[in-house]
Amino acid sequence: MRLQFKNSFAIAAVLSLVSVCFAAVAAAEESTANPSSGDWPQFSKIVQPFLSKYCFDCHDQTAKGDVRLDQFQDEHALIDRLETVEQAANMVRRHAMPPKKREQPEAGQAKEVVAWLDGFVAKMDRKLPANPGRSIVRRLNRAEYNNTVRDLLGVSFRPADDFPPDDSGYGFDNIGAALSMSPALMEKYLAAAEKVARTAVFGVERMQPERVSHEPYFVADAFSKNRTVKFDYDETGLSLPSALHVTQQFPVDGKYKMRTIFRGSRPVGADPVEIAFWIDGRMAYQTKITPPRSGEMNGQWAEFTAQVPAGEHWLSVSLLKMYEGLPQAYKGPKPSSVVGSARIGADAWFPMYLDVVGPYEQVMGPSEESLKKIFPNGRPQGTPDAKSIREIVSNLARQAYRRPVSDEEVDELVKAIAMVQSAGDSFDEGLCIAIQKLLISPYFLYRVERAPNADKSKPIHPIGQHELATRLSYFLWSSMPDEELSRCADEQKLREPGVLEAQVRRMLKDPKAAAIVENFGGQWLLTRALESHVPDRAKFTEFTDYTRMSMKKETDLFFQSIISDDRSVLDFLDGNYTFLNQRLAEFYGIPGVKGQEFRKVDLAGTPRGGVLTQASVLTVSSYANRTSPVLRGKWILDNIVNSPPKPPPADVPNLDESTLGKSVSLREQLEKHRANATCAACHSRMDPLGFALEHFDAIGQWRETDGAAAIDDSGSLPDGRSFKGAAGLREILRADPDAFTDCFADKLLTYALGRGLEPFDRPTVRQITRKSAADNYRFSSVVLGIVESAPFQMQKDAP
Repeated sequence: MRLQFKNSFAIAAVLSLVSVCFAAVAAAEESTANPSSGDWPQFSKIVQPFLSKYCFDCHDQTAKGDVRLDQFQDEHALIDRLETVEQAANMVRRHAMPPKKREQPEAGQAKEVVAWLDGFVAKMDRKLPANPGRSIVRRLNRAEYNNTVRDLLGVSFRPADDFPPDDSGYGFDNIGAALSMSPALMEKYLAAAEKVARTAVFGVERMQPERVSHEPYFVADAFSKNRTVKFDYDETGLSLPSALHVTQQFPVDGKYKMRTIFRGSRPVGADPVEIAFWIDGRMAYQTKITPPRSGEMNGQWAEFTAQVPAGEHWLSVSLLKMYEGLPQAYKGPKPSSVVGSARIGADAWFPMYLDVVGPYEQVMGPSEESLKKIFPNGRPQGTPDAKSIREIVSNLARQAYRRPVSDEEVDELVKAIAMVQSAGDSFDEGLCIAIQKLLISPYFLYRVERAPNADKSKPIHPIGQHELATRLSYFLWSSMPDEELSRCADEQKLREPGVLEAQVRRMLKDPKAAAIVENFGGQWLLTRALESHVPDRAKFTEFTDYTRMSMKKETDLFFQSIISDDRSVLDFLDGNYTFLNQRLAEFYGIPGVKGQEFRKVDLAGTPRGGVLTQASVLTVSSYANRTSPVLRGKWILDNIVNSPPKPPPADVPNLDESTLGKSVSLREQLEKHRANATCAACHSRMDPLGFALEHFDAIGQWRETDGAAAIDDSGSLPDGRSFKGAAGLREILRADPDAFTDCFADKLLTYALGRGLEPFDRPTVRQITRKSAADNYRFSSVVLGIVESAPFQMQKDAP
């Protein structure tokens, strides 16, 4: 397809946009399905009478649900409607059809029909010509840009954080069709290229100290009333509701001054309070302050200075031993009881905000990491000779373009350096200009897949080795190929037996594989939304910034453990373990976890298991002030079983919030809601799934009642299967492992290809699911199924 920019403009002889054709191609792989399945005479004997008796009332010319089954009169009709065949098999397999109010077939009869339909689909997967769809040109998104300049030039800051947000499609922000280019983004690219290049070659320019002020998650109004709030306490004080937690990007290595201002007072006679500053969960400074007594002025402050390396860091201010030293007359609770309550108001004392000022004593010059990236053979003394200059820029260009570079491309960069030198500037200044040219080239900003030398009479052919290496690295690392992967591509070894699999397994063990957790998992599980989700502060006093951070960390570590330990993807459904610190353990009511470090915890004997009962997922699938069985049910249909409901009609009335938990329960309200026949079609699928999680409130804590109403967490699906609570829901989902694995493979393949899946991609998804089932559904088997698939490995030329 032709690459186009919105209102694109010329850029000082360094950026020319090219028209390129991109593609992906498929080749069907062998299946393990029973070769005798799909025998056509058996269709007339087994399947057709079944459809006629149980299905034609709704799915003939009336085409209920836009599905017609009466057209299945010969093999060609089934081939033309293969997606409908698969859908019919799934509906019968899951007892969703015929409707439970209609006459039901015998179990053996239904099983025979499903076996024939599955066999036919598997046979067609093997026989039908592959159609992988055409790849869409893909601009690096913000995460990919940050990671790529980090790995290319060793810079530690994140320049793309200043770019406009990336648009999303099909649930992900790396979809080629959604990643447009605007004049504003082009200007950001120019500015970022200059800053990245100069930082890599010279280091960050000397910065004047600046102040960044952080306010806590809670607002002063939340502490202005005398009321009791529950809180959890560990020995660090980090989990107190008054502790302040922020993350900040530090631009350079240097010293920074951190100051916190306190508000509130303490009872008469109280001893000084110990406070602590923390950086990345480690105590950096501790001191004592005597708070004012009631009625006195606020405004005590504490500060300290610390050396902080460039990058993002977690900063905290907490109170230590907050209630020790109180007068004997004080009758309040002791935090050492682990879970207690405190009066917030007259005798509350907490940090109002945290100021960070700096840098001071800034570390100057390029980093060792940047020098290694630019000069892999060591920085030459003085001005390098012509041969050395060519080697330096050729090495950088090869990595930046993620392929071998031509002599002409290297010549352009060498000439840029020579031009700067001829004007009287240094080699380093010229190198900066050359690097800027690299960073604004379309071959850097876009994943340009040039057609390999192939038989032009064949529109479908394998992509080149370097294109395959690039697809693989951006899939698993959201970054460019490393030296080992590039070397395999240079030597044309990636498709040799065992080499590609070995590279995949190596890459999954690399720390850079955390990109899958953040960039795929954060969007698939919606945990990215946790950062902006703000529950009702007055109603959910236990939700603090530390709680939010702990929730996300739990899910990230859980996902990471599935990757690093190569566990079954079915653990996402019912894994009986998780990762907790003391804050989250007490939030869940799980004893025996002390301190702020996360560790693996067995969930046996608890109502939790898998991601469905993790607080991060439960919170983002709720409203700010209450749970929503509808949102949670929709989340499951979207992300667990890949059966999203249709958008609601525009005229659907809202629930009457004023009666919830008082005169009527949420469940009763939704039952009235489902009385509308238009609503019932979707809500009969969504609501029961959400009801199973009603014992977890809007921030994921266990509860016995919803206000005054008792909780009923039972559910019944349209196919008649019933269950109770989260455990019953997990059992229902776990009973059909292929359904979840199919959904997971669908999502991960979409992310890997950077495009939405089409009906012709279904055979690939089915093959991935079948192969992973043979390997106990291990995470690596799903990834290998994707990497070895035709859409990932092949290319289809533009017509």
